[in-house]
Formats: sequence, C-alpha cells, structure tokens
Amino acid sequence: MRVFWVTMVFVLFGLFGMGYAQQYIRTSVQEILLSMEDIEKALYAEDVEKAEATYHASCEKYVHMLNKLTLFMHHNELTEVRVILGRLGIYIRDKNWSDARASFAEAKIVLMAVAEQERVELKNIF
Repeated sequence: MRVFWVTMVFVLFGLFGMGYAQQYIRTSVQEILLSMEDIEKALYAEDVEKAEATYHASCEKYVHMLNKLTLFMHHNELTEVRVILGRLGIYIRDKNWSDARASFAEAKIVLMAVAEQERVELKNIF
C-alpha cells in the first residue's frame, strides 16, 4: 500500500512540474513577443535609432530569460532564435529593411512554434 502512495506522490509531482514548465514557457514567450512589438513598429517606420534601441532591449530580455528557459526546453530551438535575432541586428544596423522584416517574422514564428511545441497534448506526445 505504501508503494501505491509513493507512486501517486511522484506522479502528482511530475504533473505539477509539467504544468509549471508549460505555464512558464508560455508566459516567457509572450513577454518576449510583447517586447518585440516595438521592433516591428520601428522596422515598418524605418527608424534606425528606435529599431536598434528596442532590438537591444529585447535581446537583453531574451538572454535574461534564456537561463531559465534552458531548464524546460530543447537547446537547439533557443539557439535558433538567438541566431535569428543576431541576423536581425545586422540587418537593422545595415538598414536592410526587407531582410530585417523577414528575419523578424521568422523569429516571431519560431518563438510561437516553440510555445506550441512544448504544450502537453496527445499530438505532441506521440
């Protein structure tokens, strides 16, 4: 009987941990996407100073969250987002607005896909 209760405690602890991880990933991705909205506005306005300032602020926020996100997510997706953001910074610096918009859209899609991929559902398990 004790084995049953110990097993139940471990199962509940695992479920609680998965729920916390999923919630943390979703809120972190939403915070990053919200901080990136100013970059999008600056890219379409073709304002270099505002784009660079908001880009650096968003990258700092991403790097700050990166340490905790590595506990819950695959490292290759986080590295991919970091590479995309690096390209975005280069495009902003060079005033290559069309490539900057494309890189921004790619970063946004990858971040949303990461949040979707880490959700606990049957289709993600099998």
